[in-house]
Amino acid sequence: MRAQVNQWGGLLSFCLGALAILSFAPFNFWPLWFAIIPALLTVIEYSPKKKRAKRLYSFALGYWLFGVGWIHHSIYNFGNLPWALSALATLMFCAFMALLWWLPFLAWLKIRSRKLSIQLLSFPSVWVLGEWSREWFLTGFPWLQTAHGLIDSPFSGYATIGGTLLVSWVVIFLATLLSHWLRHRKQMGAISFFGALLIFVALGWQFKQVPWTQPDGEPMAFTVIQPNVDQDIKWQPQYREQIVNQLWQLTRRESPNSVIFWPEAALPIIAGDHSPLLSQLNDLAATQNLHILGGVPTRRVVDGNLAIRNSIVALGDSSGVYDKQQLVPFGEYIPLIDLLGPIFLLFDLPVGSQAAGLSTQQPVALNGRKVTPAVCYEVAYGSLIAASSRDSQFLSNHSNDTWFGDTLGPIQHFEIARWRAIETHRPMVRVTNNGISALINRWGGIEISAQRFVATRFDGTLQPRKGTTPFQYWLNLPLVCFCFLMLLTALLIHRKKR
Repeated sequence: MRAQVNQWGGLLSFCLGALAILSFAPFNFWPLWFAIIPALLTVIEYSPKKKRAKRLYSFALGYWLFGVGWIHHSIYNFGNLPWALSALATLMFCAFMALLWWLPFLAWLKIRSRKLSIQLLSFPSVWVLGEWSREWFLTGFPWLQTAHGLIDSPFSGYATIGGTLLVSWVVIFLATLLSHWLRHRKQMGAISFFGALLIFVALGWQFKQVPWTQPDGEPMAFTVIQPNVDQDIKWQPQYREQIVNQLWQLTRRESPNSVIFWPEAALPIIAGDHSPLLSQLNDLAATQNLHILGGVPTRRVVDGNLAIRNSIVALGDSSGVYDKQQLVPFGEYIPLIDLLGPIFLLFDLPVGSQAAGLSTQQPVALNGRKVTPAVCYEVAYGSLIAASSRDSQFLSNHSNDTWFGDTLGPIQHFEIARWRAIETHRPMVRVTNNGISALINRWGGIEISAQRFVATRFDGTLQPRKGTTPFQYWLNLPLVCFCFLMLLTALLIHRKKR
């Protein structure tokens, strides 16, 4: 077997990474991790030392190419690039993300060992620290965390304790333990793995039974508007009136509810350039006793800085503004602009010019309730949503996934949003331009969802809640410290054995 791994290990590692896509939405075959991790560790074990790093990178490249290759749809259709160049840009992005995944494992290779204690201490910790670093490095891209596909698994309850990163750690720990048992059955009994599995499943189930938050006030009825505006015409001035009229007709059509949710950038204007239109809609909503929360790009001065911001604005009988904090790298802004800017000019890609919102923003008041909005992609940042929602009663996610068409991207995005409801133990209203719009309960379950790719609306009722989960209080700090401590312990054991 060692000879076959030596010859085909690179391809096998790549295929294992690609296969991991089946653990995420819409497939959600999460038990696959209990085959992928033992197989990957076996490949590393049987590979020559000089090839192990390359094979870990092969795994990462397959993981990201098949996991987020759908960004090609946006680059090709909206980036004004030929197919070949857009494919190259996609490959470069996935190769970069694979590099970020791979770098922490270079340190792991220095201390890895066949010894069970070192494997269990080091491998899950390095894995999770890598996922954690992707939440903040260059403002982050926290996509494809191992936990994301486990939302309907027995382990989802851990998210209220330590967020999705704790769920990832638990699964990778168990998969590493299984790997060791499969390769060293004489030294390790089956009771070690299955006993640990039973304990972790029981704890996960128990965490789901805890009433982390309590009802706060009366239930709130609301209406979600999904306008399904074609992205090709959305920002063309000649279609502005048509788009606004359609949005308003959907809003007022047989609506018994006064609380209305619009998606990200629902109004194709930049407030500041077209303030009269926004003022007119605000007055119209107020005369009809409406409380509208929806996306409107704004150009205004915040903290002495005049810039365009991706904003969520309350209209009508409610008022308030939230500015998107986490901008999309290479989309809404360019990280390391001095270094990477010329590359974007070479490919003729649009360079983002938006400004990020302040981190001190408070929940928005909406018809007497407090809501924490998240704009599009920033719902992927668990710590951000958890910290900003401590004083809110429910969550809202306003998005426009039209950029990615009928690819896996919007489906993965929706699954990630469901985790934020679990971590904060609060309901979430998710409203998008063309799907997936839904009401998500505090355990991540889907109460109502709208059909995709149609102009539609739905009515729902949610229960505002109060209280704080352990994750909202501590965020990722305890788990990150634990992982560093485990690595330090593994390093000390490794040096002692030498």
